Amino acid sequence: MRRSIIPALKSAVVIGCLSLVMACSTTPTPYAPAMDGRKGFHETRIEPDRWRVSFAGNAQTPRQTVEDYLLYRAAELTLREGYDWFLTVERTTDADTTRVHESDLRPHHPIHYDPYWLHWSMGYGYDPYWVSLYRPSRVTEWREIKTYEAIAEIVMGQGPKPKGEAQAFDARQVIDNLEGQIVRPGP
Repeated sequence: MRRSIIPALKSAVVIGCLSLVMACSTTPTPYAPAMDGRKGFHETRIEPDRWRVSFAGNAQTPRQTVEDYLLYRAAELTLREGYDWFLTVERTTDADTTRVHESDLRPHHPIHYDPYWLHWSMGYGYDPYWVSLYRPSRVTEWREIKTYEAIAEIVMGQGPKPKGEAQAFDARQVIDNLEGQIVRPGP
């Protein structure tokens, strides 16, 4: 009787832990400063009215969100520094693609239930409590994990934004238009 409870308890613990890990890893990068090399926004003053601004997202953060967060940060910075508009002198979005084998995404030595053989097994190979009927997973696919980082060098100005400049943005309008899309970190 005891042996039949242990695999069920082990599987419940593993499923709970995996659910927690999956919940954490499926959350896009929130709008927040980058800390300790993590994802988020960062800015550097180059001259009194010139800054380099960047926003890096994780694999669940779409390119459009990364670019919107960059513009939002540039607008916030522009208003904080006492300016009205900013001009993007240089702006790029870099994509970093990593190919990962699906088996690398699974935890090592999981409790694995194989519905085809109807038995429990710890990891791969022989399980002393059961007849060794386990076979490795048939998942042999590669998956691309893509992350984005948007970087812009901006020049700030006062008064109305320059007419005819496609890369000039009114900071207040950017804030007003993007505010509803900004997701900040939870408590």
